[in-house]
Amino acid sequence: LAHPSFTQAQTLDPDHTLAWIGRALTATAKAREVDARTRALLEHAVSMTADVPMADPAVYVAFHVHAALNNSISVGAPTTDRLLPAFFVLGRYFQRCSADVCGLHVFGLICDHLGKLEQGSEYINRAITLLEAAYEEKEDPIIERQFVIAHTNIARIRLGLQDYEGSLASFE
Repeated sequence: LAHPSFTQAQTLDPDHTLAWIGRALTATAKAREVDARTRALLEHAVSMTADVPMADPAVYVAFHVHAALNNSISVGAPTTDRLLPAFFVLGRYFQRCSADVCGLHVFGLICDHLGKLEQGSEYINRAITLLEAAYEEKEDPIIERQFVIAHTNIARIRLGLQDYEGSLASFE
């Protein structure tokens, strides 16, 4: 039911970004991996001039692209070609919405995979700042776990940037 609905929405308004993202997500769910057809839909959604919607689809798409990249069974285009659509979608998404902790973290990891270590460090640092504030407010163990994971990732990125002291501080 979702696929025909997104196809109809796309037919009625070819410039509606969510219709393209929706078709890509339904294709991913159907194929259970990001294939060439899904990549083409995502790339088209990213290339559109309309704003990325203020919602979680951008983060969801990027997360699935990143997960597919890490799937050892998945074969296809080189890493850069597979991550660029998610990189551009999240870049546009965070121009308008900068308080999504999970999205910031995923974007930082995607930047890291693309070799943009300084940019990845910036986004994960923003996620850490938000997580720290949320933990001080609630002291939730799930937030604490996310905080530790983010610090581990930032330490690894700092190591790649040859910031050894900063890396050690994050690992502690």
